[in-house]
Amino acid sequence: MKKLIVLLAALLILPACSAAEPEAVETPAVTIYSEPAWFDNDYTAGLPVPPGEASWAALDETNGLFAVSFDGVDDSEFDSYMQELDSAGFDLLADTSGDVDGQDYTFIGGVYYDGERYVSISRIPDTLAVSVSFYDDLLE
Repeated sequence: MKKLIVLLAALLILPACSAAEPEAVETPAVTIYSEPAWFDNDYTAGLPVPPGEASWAALDETNGLFAVSFDGVDDSEFDSYMQELDSAGFDLLADTSGDVDGQDYTFIGGVYYDGERYVSISRIPDTLAVSVSFYDDLLE
């Protein structure tokens, strides 16, 4: 459960389309893409493409996590994306929402699983963050 909370918190920190992967800045554990997009890779294969414009993307191969933040996403688009995940065979494992300290808005989030991948989504005004992981022990 602790890992789930950390994953959801990480998505809220993100300053939160299929394309070839462009130039990237690499750190020891994480690749941050200079031209973010919803890349066609093992993490995203078969997933619905999120709404909005990609504003940030990172790949952490060490920890097996791909994350993208999208701008310009409203409540109805977020709700539609949750339905698309459900239609694509992902089960909702957990959802959350709450006020953000010092801000005048509420975040919404959820974790989905299809038997192979975990997809964590979270939304704050105008921003949708999506991360995909293959870790089986994510919720332990």
